[in-house]
Amino acid sequence: MEGPTLKDVLKSEKHEDYVEYFVFPREDTFSSSEDPEEILLKLNAAAQKISGDYLWHCEPFVLRLGSKSLEELDTAEDEDEEEEVVRVEDANKGKGQRVQYLRGITRFGDNSDDEWFVVYILRELTKLFAGLVVRYCLN
Repeated sequence: MEGPTLKDVLKSEKHEDYVEYFVFPREDTFSSSEDPEEILLKLNAAAQKISGDYLWHCEPFVLRLGSKSLEELDTAEDEDEEEEVVRVEDANKGKGQRVQYLRGITRFGDNSDDEWFVVYILRELTKLFAGLVVRYCLN
């Protein structure tokens, strides 16, 4: 019987070795003439400046554009409480409207320093751009 190949060993990383983060800019954070791609470029450039020559274990901090409808954002499952949380609002208000946000996933493998460095970068971004709201999920 043969043992696992190098490819098998490298593929067998845990699925819990990454962090997912979301950045929601308030409307007044950037000028109204800036499109989402410009905001994305500004935030990624600021994150790159913060991280400098940091050597990432698996993947670097990178934000990408995301978009969801208000209905998708209104309903979220709280894993700790195992109950559904629903915002109480007018059901027709903003129906079909999409919310743009920035999102990233960084795999950190066995290096928890990367995990904490992502938290630091997000914190520094909220200092540089005062109207940012950040959500961080450790999986």
